[in-house]
Amino acid sequence: MKNGYLFILRAGVALFFLLRLNAAPAYAGETGPGGFEPRLARSEFVTGQTPRNFRLLTQDGEQMPLYKLKGAPALISFMYIDCNGPCHLINQSIKNLLHKMDPAVAGSVTVLSVSLDSQNDSPSKLKEYGAQFSTGLDNWIFATAERETIDELVLDLGFFYEKKGGGYEHLNRLTLLNSEGKVIRHFYGVDYDVGEVEAAIKASQSAGVTGSISRAVNSLTLFCSTYDPATKTYRVNPFLIVSWGIQYLLVMATLIYIFRGRIGRFTASVLRLCRAA
Repeated sequence: MKNGYLFILRAGVALFFLLRLNAAPAYAGETGPGGFEPRLARSEFVTGQTPRNFRLLTQDGEQMPLYKLKGAPALISFMYIDCNGPCHLINQSIKNLLHKMDPAVAGSVTVLSVSLDSQNDSPSKLKEYGAQFSTGLDNWIFATAERETIDELVLDLGFFYEKKGGGYEHLNRLTLLNSEGKVIRHFYGVDYDVGEVEAAIKASQSAGVTGSISRAVNSLTLFCSTYDPATKTYRVNPFLIVSWGIQYLLVMATLIYIFRGRIGRFTASVLRLCRAA
């Protein structure tokens, strides 16, 4: 029996490292620039935190403190006018969300799209650009700020962007803040599910368990995803789900093996107490 336990333990350890080696290319070859895990870990780390009260410049040329968003849920995205593809798709998806969600929910949320390119995206340009998405929507603000302010806001919201050539490389992400200004959840990619976002907004208003469960599921899905350079989005990788699941079981089996004596004694004690009762 002892030899059998040792064989299982050794086989488990060997399979664990084999799976890690097989999973490595999915990260090394398909990550966003600079690596998959650090950026997304930083993105998820800010959940539950409140960004500072930065001052932004809106499409109407008005100064707006970020805390003006407090009092109602808010969806925040980063973009820039000359973005080739993803930014337009994200804004189009936000437009679809606002038109397809329950009107009461859509009307309760403020959307803030922050331009990363403060040098070129002036208020007048933002107003003209935003009109193609926000016409008829009074709760969508396009804004920018000084470079230092943008960098600090990006840091507080766990976002990532990098100047590349004539544009910016950035996460494709939509962030939900609750009425207190706390980061509740991120939605990744360029196409957002109406039901999922609507449910998250409702959960943020009730601050119930549903929001926490949704965030946990979202995080799990995120870390079982790989970067698709063609669409610049993250897609669920079934192999990662299976391999992580197997590794989890192996780790649990190893812990059970190591502490089997204590587990046995604890179980025996519980049984004796039950019999005595």
